[in-house]
Amino acid sequence: MIFYKRITICNLFAYYGEQNVEFTLSQGKPIYLLFGRNGFGKTSFIRSVKLLFAGSGMLDIGENVPEVVLNFTGTRSRGVFTPRVLLLGQNSENGWRGAFNRRALSNDENKFYIELVLDEDEREIIIRREWSRFPDLCEKLIFIKDGERLENNQAREEIERILPLNFLQFFVFDGEEIEAMADEVSTELKDKIQSMLNIAVLDRLSDQINKAERELISQSNMASKIKSDLDLCEGRQKSEEERLQNAKINIKFYEAQVSDKSAAITAKKKELEGKIRSNSKESEGLQNAKDAAMADLQRAKQSIAEFGGEILFAGLDEFFSELLSRIEKSSDTSGFNKESLTKLAKFSADYLLREKIGFKCDAIDLNTYLRDAFLEFIKNNDGEFKGINKSTIPIVYSAAKENSVKLLDAVRDAKNAKSDISRISRNLDDLISDSSVDTELASLNEEIEALEVEKLEASENLRKNIEQKTNSEKHIGELEIEIAALKDKAARDLRIKKKLNLLSEIKTQIITYKSGRITRTGERLKDKILSNYKHLIAEDNVADIKIDNFIVKFIDASGEAIAVRSQSAGQKQIAAISIFWALSKLSDRCLPLIIDTPLARLDASNRKNVIQNYYANASNQVIVLPTDTEFSQRELEFASGKIAGIYDITNDKDSRDSASIKPRRE
Repeated sequence: MIFYKRITICNLFAYYGEQNVEFTLSQGKPIYLLFGRNGFGKTSFIRSVKLLFAGSGMLDIGENVPEVVLNFTGTRSRGVFTPRVLLLGQNSENGWRGAFNRRALSNDENKFYIELVLDEDEREIIIRREWSRFPDLCEKLIFIKDGERLENNQAREEIERILPLNFLQFFVFDGEEIEAMADEVSTELKDKIQSMLNIAVLDRLSDQINKAERELISQSNMASKIKSDLDLCEGRQKSEEERLQNAKINIKFYEAQVSDKSAAITAKKKELEGKIRSNSKESEGLQNAKDAAMADLQRAKQSIAEFGGEILFAGLDEFFSELLSRIEKSSDTSGFNKESLTKLAKFSADYLLREKIGFKCDAIDLNTYLRDAFLEFIKNNDGEFKGINKSTIPIVYSAAKENSVKLLDAVRDAKNAKSDISRISRNLDDLISDSSVDTELASLNEEIEALEVEKLEASENLRKNIEQKTNSEKHIGELEIEIAALKDKAARDLRIKKKLNLLSEIKTQIITYKSGRITRTGERLKDKILSNYKHLIAEDNVADIKIDNFIVKFIDASGEAIAVRSQSAGQKQIAAISIFWALSKLSDRCLPLIIDTPLARLDASNRKNVIQNYYANASNQVIVLPTDTEFSQRELEFASGKIAGIYDITNDKDSRDSASIKPRRE
């Protein structure tokens, strides 16, 4: 059993100088409450503990900031966010202020550290990570047990035994992070779940066999050249895998950016439209009148377009025989038949709709434009009706006289609607331009344009990373084929071929065992996650859990998979807690939990379930950092009999750089 006895933070984040918090073991009382207002030191406490276990990356080859630390800085770009930027906050593009306390920096302090004193099976262990600025920025990791002091890499090996880095986010997390981790249950958590349940150790064993294979190959007669080529290929493969991983991280980041920008643009456009419509009762009335006039115009146009020909030539069939007889007797109308008349009817209506909406709308004017339509029709038919002149027009339109009034009404309606639209638009423009909202509208348009540019940039970055992912996957596949070919070539040396075959059989056995282990453990994990979920939120749409190769899926009553991203913030927290709790049970690790702002997104009944079922049973030590509103008197009553200690985090409200933790005196 592991118990955190004391945590000391010195000149990190909101903590200036040495600040201690001591915990006393109390059997049957696992909960320790550290109360603090938002922005007063709770998040600083969590971040300091994460830095203790993960470090800044300065001790790693290549100095990459660990992912679990990048998460709380608000960036996922390892290449840009260096350990120096992490610690000092200098030249940070996203406003990151640095891990070092600003007051300590201004006072030229040179001591920054976090120290944890823990008890492991009644043996005291001290873990300390410290930094100094002068003469050069440096980091040191210290591990002390039974009087033996280990530093840096040796110390890290011992710390990994206690709390592996892959496990850190399951035992030290805040309310916002747990929601984000719930979104990742089908993706990024898979590898960590396997590591936590000791499945990944089989992969490491396979890696060791691969290493043994390489050593055997190096002993062959062809070893020198093959080993060189193999090392080169494997090095390229590793580099490509790192590029692939970074591309996947960036894809997720830029997908979120594109989605956020799109949502922001939509919101701004709605706000712009709302500003225009709600400028005043008068502008709203004008806008409604304009919409009505637009609808009237559309109906009138539709009437002219669809029924104009029918109105003009409603009696065409009745006098068709006589009409054709009279036309045929004319020397200039040869070839004019019933089909031609039908075409003319449609053309006349279209002509009025297209070009002549603005005429005076009397019967004489209408006849004039109908004659113009007739002549235009004759001209557009490539000489087919050559010779027809104006004297023929009265014959062709003789049936239209009694029906033209209907068409005239439709055209007049269109003209009136168009006039109304023009008048109302002028009044509306005058109203908007004369009002104080004009400046607001211009500002909103500028914001929309800026968001469009940002969305375009994010989309381009997303495209580039998707392209990089595709290329990397292709290159990795090609390299795997090349590596396999090189291994096969080396295996032709009969002197080592038998050994290579043996190693291959062992690998096959490992794969078989791993598959069975995954199946068995997956079933146990599924049952525990579902049981935990039902304990924490009894009435919900989750009816079952499915686990395929450690990808966790929540299933509803109809058997459909539930998109965790679509769930409420509270449901996401319950889902993540259920998984973490199950993993802790199956991993046989009893590690303290540290949780920041844990209940803000949960309703009263779910808070009660989390406190009484999770906090009271998940570990022998659960350090919770709530606000007074999250853990009020009601929540204290829920935890009755399970609280071992209550502490208060205070800070100078003016500087926010001098947090301290004190036991609460009853």
